[in-house]
Amino acid sequence: DGSATLWETASGNCINTLIGHTSVINKIAFSPDDKLLATAGWDSKIRIWDIASGKCLKVFKTYHTIMSITFNKTGTLLLSCSKNNTLNTWSINTEFEYPFLDRNHKGIVNSAVFSQDEKYILSASDDSTIRIWETGSGEQFRIFNGHQGSVKGAVFLPGDSTILSYSEDKRINIWDIETSQTLFTFDKHSSKVTHMDFCAD
Repeated sequence: DGSATLWETASGNCINTLIGHTSVINKIAFSPDDKLLATAGWDSKIRIWDIASGKCLKVFKTYHTIMSITFNKTGTLLLSCSKNNTLNTWSINTEFEYPFLDRNHKGIVNSAVFSQDEKYILSASDDSTIRIWETGSGEQFRIFNGHQGSVKGAVFLPGDSTILSYSEDKRINIWDIETSQTLFTFDKHSSKVTHMDFCAD
């Protein structure tokens, strides 16, 4: 219905209902300090909400359905990717909105995340590639080829020297960032790999 509802986990009570989107909300993300909530909808808008008051602080206009949103560690930037093959970074604390536009991907960008030091952005796409970008300049830093199907997601592993990706080609790959080569492949799945998580250790 275009609204987002905040619930208190201890009591199960509704804290607030955030109304503003004109279509389905398909992605949400809390800021690291839990003071802000970002919502992305099929109306091609990203809204930033103050959780305490329920007030919408900012609206970012995009042009296609958002596939992923995430805050950086300080909560000052929001990273999004969308169906028009692009990535965007948005300023949370200033009036300056600076799209980090990329059209090097040849397919929908399914996920995008910051590296732990926030110097780089990692993206995964339907074009079967994973790419690393410099956060400040937006320049492409690395490209990883090897999957034979849509890459549904990718993450930096601890230390930011390797990445892990998962794909509709039934494989999970671990890559060396320096060489862009595959270090290990998990290939025992009999169907598409669409979600993944890993232990911190």
